[in-house]
Amino acid sequence: MLIENVKKMEFLVNMSKSEKRRKEAKKRQKENNTPKWYYDACVLEKRLIYPEITSIKNPKIPIISHLALGEAYGNCLLDKGEEKADNFLKFIKLLKQNNFLYIKGNDGIDKIFNEINSSLDFRLSITDAVHLATAIKHECCIFKTADAKDFKEINKNKIKELGKKYNTPNFAISVIPLSS
Repeated sequence: MLIENVKKMEFLVNMSKSEKRRKEAKKRQKENNTPKWYYDACVLEKRLIYPEITSIKNPKIPIISHLALGEAYGNCLLDKGEEKADNFLKFIKLLKQNNFLYIKGNDGIDKIFNEINSSLDFRLSITDAVHLATAIKHECCIFKTADAKDFKEINKNKIKELGKKYNTPNFAISVIPLSS
Protein backbone atom coordinates (compact mmCIF):
# COMPACT_ATOMS: atom_id res chain seq x y z
CA MET A 1 0.00 0.00 0.00
CA LEU A 2 2.83 2.39 0.86
CA ILE A 3 4.57 1.72 -2.46
CA GLU A 4 1.30 2.39 -4.31
CA ASN A 5 0.84 5.71 -2.46
CA VAL A 6 4.43 6.75 -3.20
CA LYS A 7 3.92 5.99 -6.90
CA LYS A 8 0.71 8.05 -6.91
CA MET A 9 2.50 10.96 -5.26
CA GLU A 10 5.38 10.74 -7.77
CA PHE A 11 2.81 10.76 -10.56
CA LEU A 12 1.12 13.86 -9.10
CA VAL A 13 4.41 15.70 -8.65
CA ASN A 14 5.52 14.89 -12.19
CA MET A 15 2.15 15.87 -13.59
CA SER A 16 1.96 19.19 -11.73
CA LYS A 17 5.51 20.15 -12.77
CA SER A 18 5.29 19.09 -16.37
CA GLU A 19 4.97 22.27 -18.41
CA LYS A 20 5.16 20.31 -21.65
CA ARG A 21 2.13 18.22 -20.71
CA ARG A 22 0.10 21.27 -19.72
CA LYS A 23 0.88 22.94 -23.05
CA GLU A 24 0.02 19.78 -24.96
CA ALA A 25 -3.27 19.47 -23.09
CA LYS A 26 -4.18 23.11 -23.82
CA LYS A 27 -3.35 22.60 -27.48
CA ARG A 28 -5.38 19.38 -27.51
CA GLN A 29 -8.41 21.23 -26.13
CA LYS A 30 -8.32 23.82 -28.91
CA GLU A 31 -7.96 21.41 -31.80
CA ASN A 32 -11.31 20.51 -33.30
CA ASN A 33 -10.12 17.21 -34.70
CA THR A 34 -9.09 15.80 -31.30
CA PRO A 35 -11.65 13.19 -30.25
CA LYS A 36 -13.68 13.66 -27.10
CA TRP A 37 -14.07 10.65 -24.83
CA TYR A 38 -16.65 10.50 -22.05
CA TYR A 39 -15.86 8.58 -18.86
CA ASP A 40 -18.69 7.42 -16.61
CA ALA A 41 -18.59 7.15 -12.83
CA CYS A 42 -17.60 3.46 -12.79
CA VAL A 43 -14.38 4.17 -14.64
CA LEU A 44 -13.73 7.36 -12.70
CA GLU A 45 -14.13 5.88 -9.22
CA LYS A 46 -12.03 2.83 -10.03
CA ARG A 47 -9.30 5.16 -11.33
CA LEU A 48 -8.95 3.19 -14.55
CA ILE A 49 -8.55 6.25 -16.75
CA TYR A 50 -5.64 8.23 -15.36
CA PRO A 51 -2.77 6.85 -17.46
CA GLU A 52 -5.01 7.03 -20.53
CA ILE A 53 -6.14 10.64 -20.13
CA THR A 54 -2.65 11.95 -19.44
CA SER A 55 -1.16 10.24 -22.51
CA ILE A 56 0.37 12.62 -25.03
CA LYS A 57 0.85 9.82 -27.60
CA ASN A 58 -2.89 9.16 -27.95
CA PRO A 59 -4.49 12.61 -27.63
CA LYS A 60 -8.10 12.92 -26.61
CA ILE A 61 -10.27 15.40 -24.74
CA PRO A 62 -11.39 13.51 -21.63
CA ILE A 63 -14.84 14.53 -20.40
CA ILE A 64 -16.79 13.66 -17.29
CA SER A 65 -20.07 15.11 -16.11
CA HIS A 66 -21.34 16.56 -12.86
CA LEU A 67 -23.25 13.33 -12.35
CA ALA A 68 -20.17 11.14 -12.93
CA LEU A 69 -18.14 13.21 -10.49
CA GLY A 70 -20.85 13.18 -7.82
CA GLU A 71 -21.54 9.48 -8.24
CA ALA A 72 -17.86 8.53 -8.08
CA TYR A 73 -17.24 10.80 -5.07
CA GLY A 74 -20.28 9.39 -3.24
CA ASN A 75 -19.23 5.81 -3.86
CA CYS A 76 -15.69 6.59 -2.74
CA LEU A 77 -16.99 8.25 0.44
CA LEU A 78 -19.30 5.35 1.27
CA ASP A 79 -16.85 2.58 0.40
CA LYS A 80 -13.49 4.04 1.45
CA GLY A 81 -14.16 6.85 3.92
CA GLU A 82 -13.88 10.61 4.10
CA GLU A 83 -10.09 10.87 3.77
CA LYS A 84 -9.97 8.78 0.56
CA ALA A 85 -12.95 10.71 -0.83
CA ASP A 86 -11.23 14.05 -0.14
CA ASN A 87 -8.05 12.76 -1.81
CA PHE A 88 -10.16 11.70 -4.78
CA LEU A 89 -11.52 15.25 -5.15
CA LYS A 90 -8.04 16.76 -4.82
CA PHE A 91 -6.83 14.45 -7.56
CA ILE A 92 -9.74 15.38 -9.85
CA LYS A 93 -9.07 19.07 -9.18
CA LEU A 94 -5.41 18.60 -10.10
CA LEU A 95 -6.35 16.84 -13.34
CA LYS A 96 -8.80 19.63 -14.19
CA GLN A 97 -6.31 22.42 -13.37
CA ASN A 98 -3.73 20.81 -15.64
CA ASN A 99 -6.23 20.45 -18.50
CA PHE A 100 -6.27 16.66 -18.35
CA LEU A 101 -9.99 16.50 -17.56
CA TYR A 102 -13.03 18.58 -18.50
CA ILE A 103 -16.21 18.58 -16.44
CA LYS A 104 -19.45 19.20 -18.34
CA GLY A 105 -23.03 19.67 -17.22
CA ASN A 106 -25.91 17.28 -17.76
CA ASP A 107 -28.37 20.04 -18.70
CA GLY A 108 -30.10 19.93 -22.08
CA ILE A 109 -30.02 16.16 -22.50
CA ASP A 110 -33.79 15.54 -22.14
CA LYS A 111 -34.50 14.79 -25.82
CA ILE A 112 -31.48 12.49 -26.21
CA PHE A 113 -32.29 10.79 -22.88
CA ASN A 114 -35.84 10.04 -24.06
CA GLU A 115 -34.58 8.74 -27.40
CA ILE A 116 -32.12 6.42 -25.68
CA ASN A 117 -34.89 4.89 -23.60
CA SER A 118 -37.30 4.60 -26.53
CA SER A 119 -34.79 3.24 -29.06
CA LEU A 120 -33.29 0.44 -26.97
CA ASP A 121 -34.82 -3.01 -26.53
CA PHE A 122 -34.42 -2.70 -22.75
CA ARG A 123 -34.28 0.01 -20.11
CA LEU A 124 -30.97 1.44 -18.97
CA SER A 125 -30.84 2.77 -15.43
CA ILE A 126 -31.54 6.48 -15.17
CA THR A 127 -27.91 7.29 -14.33
CA ASP A 128 -26.55 5.17 -17.20
CA ALA A 129 -28.97 6.81 -19.65
CA VAL A 130 -27.96 10.27 -18.35
CA HIS A 131 -24.27 9.43 -18.83
CA LEU A 132 -24.91 8.16 -22.36
CA ALA A 133 -27.06 11.18 -23.29
CA THR A 134 -24.44 13.57 -21.88
CA ALA A 135 -21.71 11.92 -23.93
CA ILE A 136 -23.78 12.23 -27.09
CA LYS A 137 -24.77 15.86 -26.33
CA HIS A 138 -21.12 16.86 -25.93
CA GLU A 139 -20.21 15.04 -29.18
CA CYS A 140 -17.95 12.45 -27.60
CA CYS A 141 -17.02 9.67 -30.00
CA ILE A 142 -16.20 7.16 -27.25
CA PHE A 143 -18.17 6.37 -24.12
CA LYS A 144 -15.93 4.56 -21.61
CA THR A 145 -17.44 2.45 -18.85
CA ALA A 146 -16.48 -0.43 -16.58
CA ASP A 147 -20.15 -1.33 -16.16
CA ALA A 148 -20.19 -4.36 -18.46
CA LYS A 149 -23.40 -5.91 -17.13
CA ASP A 150 -25.50 -2.80 -17.83
CA PHE A 151 -24.08 -2.14 -21.29
CA LYS A 152 -23.69 -5.67 -22.66
CA GLU A 153 -27.18 -5.68 -24.19
CA ILE A 154 -26.82 -2.36 -26.02
CA ASN A 155 -27.43 -2.57 -29.73
CA LYS A 156 -24.28 -0.92 -31.10
CA ASN A 157 -25.94 0.01 -34.40
CA LYS A 158 -28.85 1.80 -32.68
CA ILE A 159 -26.45 3.75 -30.47
CA LYS A 160 -24.30 4.66 -33.47
CA GLU A 161 -27.40 5.90 -35.32
CA LEU A 162 -28.37 8.02 -32.33
CA GLY A 163 -24.85 9.46 -32.26
CA LYS A 164 -25.09 10.31 -35.98
CA LYS A 165 -28.35 12.15 -35.37
CA TYR A 166 -26.56 14.41 -32.87
CA ASN A 167 -23.33 15.12 -34.82
CA THR A 168 -21.31 12.22 -33.46
CA PRO A 169 -21.16 9.82 -36.44
CA ASN A 170 -18.70 7.33 -34.96
CA PHE A 171 -20.16 7.13 -31.46
CA ALA A 172 -19.25 3.88 -29.71
CA ILE A 173 -19.31 2.35 -26.25
CA SER A 174 -16.07 0.91 -24.91
CA VAL A 175 -16.25 -1.35 -21.86
CA ILE A 176 -13.06 -1.45 -19.82
CA PRO A 177 -12.57 -4.89 -18.28
CA LEU A 178 -12.04 -4.94 -14.53
CA SER A 179 -9.02 -6.87 -13.35
CA SER A 180 -9.79 -9.68 -10.95
